[in-house]
Amino acid sequence: MTYLMIAVLIGAKGPSKWDALLRPYPETQVDPDEYRLGPGDSLRITISGSVFYTADMSLDVSGWVSLYGPGISLSAAQAGLESEISTGLQSRPLGTFLGKKYLSGMSISEATDSLNRFYKRYYKNINVGISLLYPRPVTVVITGQVLNQGAITCSAVERLTDVITKAGGALGEADLTAVRVETSDGTKTYNLYKYYLDGDRSQNPLLCNDMRIFVPQATKTVLVTGAVELLVIYFNDSVETDAVRSLEGARVVRVAWEDGDNVRRAIDKAGGLSLKASREGISILRGGIRMSASLETRVEPGDRIEVSKIPSEVYVFGEVRSPGAYRYSPGLTCMDYVSMAGPNERGYTKRFTIVRPDGSRVSVSPKDVPEPGDRILVERVAFLWYEDYLRVLATVTTIIVTWLTLRR
Repeated sequence: MTYLMIAVLIGAKGPSKWDALLRPYPETQVDPDEYRLGPGDSLRITISGSVFYTADMSLDVSGWVSLYGPGISLSAAQAGLESEISTGLQSRPLGTFLGKKYLSGMSISEATDSLNRFYKRYYKNINVGISLLYPRPVTVVITGQVLNQGAITCSAVERLTDVITKAGGALGEADLTAVRVETSDGTKTYNLYKYYLDGDRSQNPLLCNDMRIFVPQATKTVLVTGAVELLVIYFNDSVETDAVRSLEGARVVRVAWEDGDNVRRAIDKAGGLSLKASREGISILRGGIRMSASLETRVEPGDRIEVSKIPSEVYVFGEVRSPGAYRYSPGLTCMDYVSMAGPNERGYTKRFTIVRPDGSRVSVSPKDVPEPGDRILVERVAFLWYEDYLRVLATVTTIIVTWLTLRR
């Protein structure tokens, strides 16, 4: 009974609050000069000025919309018979049928101008406004370096990046500099890095029906590793070697190389520096040789950029029950960190060895305070008298008893 009441309310007049359960409102801001109307779009038409009127109308399968207005007789409107009214997604709005307009292919701005001219034939001193109430659904086909290839249904207000994300994301070998899009108007290539990094919206087109998208495999790449973020369009996989993955708290992202790329550009293609990234701790591994680098250092195909993070932990290893990283807290001593790790019975706690981030080693007392990134090594006690003495004594006794037995 409840579902029947909802169906009656939806069919009784234009879009209502119940429509939000079936088709969501656009989640993105629609550019009235960019978005092109098509069959299935639902519009809200508002007239203000000498008269006030609002109606929700839809473009039919042929791209026409039936228009209504207040206080005009059918004869004055020269609208024709009621049978001429288009059957769309909504029933007939309240008001007088005035006629039909072909809006398919027009931008919202162009449609607004067209309807202003239309309604001013019947009303003086008015202004007509249009808003997109519900965008039409579109079906596109995507193939290539994405997780899930095939046909995907989207909204006409969504863009190229949205459908790649809906397909599971771009894989690690994807060339986002040359995504090929085929429509009825021809084939174009888009560089999505220019959209994400430079804000060029022309590189991220709106979707349309029967669009075919191909994400190619990159032939020249740069590997970015360490304390970097992940661009939302990438597929995050912790298993595949060539895909984006997380490794021991660090990220590994393979990005397409372009002529003129520097370290900054390559890191931005991956997703940018993380909050814990150290700008002074960037290096490039090229041909097996590691070299320090800045954000302005040029990169070459095959380079591996490594971004270290600012230390925020102290590590404890050796003769402890729970070796690993512990959050750095100013003022805590070496013994405090070793106590958190739980020293073993054979752990030597009178002196510790600290390994600095640069690889140097120093001997410290339990009361010394370590720095972030330090590794505290708890040495093993070589001889524990109350245990080892008894073990040696037992061994010697066994040997003597055995020797005496053999002498008899």
